[in-house]
Amino acid sequence: MIPMRPQRGSHAPGTFWYYNNWDFNALGTIFDQLSGEESIYAAFDKRIAQPIGMQDYDPADADLEYFYEPYSMHPFYYFHMSTRDLARFGLLFLRNGRWEEQQVIPADWVRESTTSHSDTGPHSGYGYLWWTGEGVGLLPNVDEGPGAYAAQGVGGHRLIIMPSRNLVVVHRSNTEAGGYDIPEWEVGTLLWLILDAAGEKNTGDSILLENNQGTVLTAETLPQILLASQFKVMVGSEFTLTFAPDQTLSFLENDTLLIKARWWMEGDHYCQDLGDGLGGKQCFQVLQNGNRIMLFDLEGYAVLQYERVAP
Repeated sequence: MIPMRPQRGSHAPGTFWYYNNWDFNALGTIFDQLSGEESIYAAFDKRIAQPIGMQDYDPADADLEYFYEPYSMHPFYYFHMSTRDLARFGLLFLRNGRWEEQQVIPADWVRESTTSHSDTGPHSGYGYLWWTGEGVGLLPNVDEGPGAYAAQGVGGHRLIIMPSRNLVVVHRSNTEAGGYDIPEWEVGTLLWLILDAAGEKNTGDSILLENNQGTVLTAETLPQILLASQFKVMVGSEFTLTFAPDQTLSFLENDTLLIKARWWMEGDHYCQDLGDGLGGKQCFQVLQNGNRIMLFDLEGYAVLQYERVAP
């Protein structure tokens, strides 16, 4: 985050949004000072976990403690939650903070905190620690319906709440084993398949290659388009993507280089290697539909799409 962080004072208050993990830490300090609770973990247990019957949350867990860095008074604090406990928390919000006969969280707070207060990209926003989106703005490849919002944790942990579908979905990643980071486009594709199998309507364009119109690009046609164009892609935020003749590709955000990686062709399949932290080597089938370049995995499921913006 540091290379992209704007200089202090470069934007007037309320005119620019930038995601910063340390904001959570400062909020934790504020909570402790104002609430008088022993800790966030103890307060969560008393005020939320116990009233809604969480079965696995334990504030005495050795991993649930404050961690400090030498340069800040604000600690960071991990939360470890089981799938069923996280689902209960999502159901609490889906029910506007009410659990059986008890109003555990004020309904006004649920509405305000899950409303977008900052634009983070096309059809996507940020509330009070909740990500929001319309259409495919929340997750790529799927339309969760109006008013959807999600909590996103490290490594691919997600709690997705879809009020218009009366549905809560928990996606977990085996981060305890280390090295797992499930990209959001894979979560979106999986969610589309789940909603489609359940008979839900208006879930967005089909994520199956066989159901999409366009031209399948080959080793002869694809490199010409990549090298002659500039693209935009949404992966949480909006990035600019360029391809070079030396088979390198560059991801930029606000003209700042974030990733420089390698691309190549294997037969008629486009391949790239963004590094171990971003999936390593991946190969795709590519479909062109107007200015859209759509990437599908080798089994024919949608992964990403690029929008050609130049020339």
